[in-house]
Amino acid sequence: MGNIDNPFLKNSKLAKNTSINRLEIIDIPDVDIDAEVKGKKGREVMSSPVLIEYIKNDAQRLKLDVDEIPEVELPIYLNQCLEAEDLEVRLTAENIARRLGRNLGYILLVLKRGDEINQQAREDWIQKHWDYWQQVENIIFTGGLCNGNLGQRLKYYIAKVFDEANTPKYEIKIAQKPSLVSIIGAARHIPQKYNSALVFDFGQTLIKRGVANYQGEKLKAIDQLSSLKSKYVEARTFENEKEEKRAAEKLKDYIISVVKRTWEQVESKGFKPCGTIAISIANNLVDGKFFGGGYGKLRLIENDVQQVIAKKLSDLVGEEIEVLFIHDGTAAADAFAEINDSVMLTFGTAIGVGFPLKKDKLRPLASDLNL
Repeated sequence: MGNIDNPFLKNSKLAKNTSINRLEIIDIPDVDIDAEVKGKKGREVMSSPVLIEYIKNDAQRLKLDVDEIPEVELPIYLNQCLEAEDLEVRLTAENIARRLGRNLGYILLVLKRGDEINQQAREDWIQKHWDYWQQVENIIFTGGLCNGNLGQRLKYYIAKVFDEANTPKYEIKIAQKPSLVSIIGAARHIPQKYNSALVFDFGQTLIKRGVANYQGEKLKAIDQLSSLKSKYVEARTFENEKEEKRAAEKLKDYIISVVKRTWEQVESKGFKPCGTIAISIANNLVDGKFFGGGYGKLRLIENDVQQVIAKKLSDLVGEEIEVLFIHDGTAAADAFAEINDSVMLTFGTAIGVGFPLKKDKLRPLASDLNL
């Protein structure tokens, strides 16, 4: 695959049509597709909301009181259930993992096979996009749904789907630190002159925070801070652009407040943050500009939103601040930049895509920072 042009990249940046959340599983000739998947889009069958709904529906057999457990923690409980001594709990959890794994298997099978019926449903892709996916060999999984036993079960059931379809498999690697991959990738963008820095991963559900520590040029470790809830990124339809812009202003202010709060938190412990803050964010950026929903509404902020946020933070903390926004799929891929011929898929509130590429300015990783 190394000699194949990647149609999803333009000047090493993601194109607008990269997402596989909109990929439709119309049919796969000679394969008996599970009824709950046929005709669905990627985001409708593989995401944390889908998994959470599965868990809620089987909560009684899993012996979970879902009214007492925050939704974002339910996948953690499912991992525990996969090892439960109670046979009913363990088998129920296994069935949920099987359903989710097969869902993902069908998504990957559509990409690998490139059947005409599915190509016709993806009008923004032409033949070269399908050719690329058919020739991909290595896929790296990361994100909240790949933690623990669940990630391994997903890999197992994907292989079963490909066996049933008699189709060559993708070689799948699961990140050892899936919840930190985007933060690690973002941390590699901090300039060489700094020995430590604040780094963030602004997701659709949670905001992960950390302090990146460097030894010489190399990223040595991430000291993880507690996660915070994401706000103002829910999927909704606005009556007009003015209403959406008001929501964008709230989102911008919340991002500023989270960074300021984190700055003050680490300062109170004797740590002096450097002037560059790297933020992995769950939205595609084209030429540094946001688009679409969720965090994409930041495109409505006047001027350059990165500069607007940086200036406000500079005023609040009394230091000159530079803010680097990096698409979360790209940040995740940058964590694995040295792995050739691979595609990164991140699984959380939606499916993210990134392509590991060697980049001159990325900080190298210490040998003991296992990914």
